[in-house]
This record gives sequence, C-alpha cells and structure tokens, in this order.
Amino acid sequence: MFRLATFFAFCWRDPYIAKYGDRYIGYSYFKKLNNEELQQGNTAVLKEYWNTGVATALKVRILQFGKDHGYRTIESGHRNNNIPMRIVNEQKLGFIPISSEIRLELATFGH
Repeated sequence: MFRLATFFAFCWRDPYIAKYGDRYIGYSYFKKLNNEELQQGNTAVLKEYWNTGVATALKVRILQFGKDHGYRTIESGHRNNNIPMRIVNEQKLGFIPISSEIRLELATFGH
C-alpha cells in the first residue's frame, strides 16, 4: 500500500514531481501570472497510484508555495468529466468554481 509518509516531491523550476522508491509516479506544475497570482497547471498520477492522495499532495505543495511566497490568488482547473479532480479541487482543497470554458472544433466538410 502507498503511504503518504514515503511520498517525495521536489521542485525544479516550476514542476513538482512525486516519486515513490525509484519511480516517478506523478507531477503537477504552476506558472506565475504576476506577483499576486499563480495558475496551477496539469496534475497527473500513474493510474496504479490513483486514490492514494498523490494528486492532492502535489496540489497542496503548490498551494503552500503560493502561501509562502505571498501570492493572493491561485487558479486551478479541471475538465467537467474529470470527477476525481473536481472532488480534489472543490471538496478537498476548497477551490471555488468561477467560470466554464467552451472549446470549439472547426468541422471540415467534403473530402
């Protein structure tokens, strides 16, 4: 069983990497929008480590970085069909939904 106590994350520039033993099992990253705002990027974890707290731990590390460095706002996001990440963002970490994104695809007709 995965134990969070053995979780190791380190920061190299902006990504945080989760390592278990000799394996890299997940990552999350952020970018600085300005002196007050961070935007959290993708968070991904190997499927065999889903539901073990790795994604939450990675996101918490970024939240802590933001707090430690005086950022007032941290944005995060997830796709509407990614229910596990929605639970992490909204229920576990307290992010508040503020908008939706609509993506359009150009359809080509003919040959």
